[in-house]
Amino acid sequence: MIFNDSDDIVKKIKGKNRPITPLNERFEIINSIRYFDYCIVCPEITAEIEISIILPDYYVKGGDHKNRMHKMKGSELILSEKN
Repeated sequence: MIFNDSDDIVKKIKGKNRPITPLNERFEIINSIRYFDYCIVCPEITAEIEISIILPDYYVKGGDHKNRMHKMKGSELILSEKN
């Protein structure tokens, strides 16, 4: 399962020239990868509510999120070094 930030959230976090790839194209790319069952738009800056409901074994965040990390109960965080 992939949570994808909305274009508005990406713009708010990364600046007015972002996202480079619009949400509909990101969805198309992610949906073409057979290892992911679902792709969901995350309407908020964090997906804390969604993660607390789904309770995944792992969740992965990009390195650009390291200053906004929140430990999710019951899930192991994997922080990517690349953005």
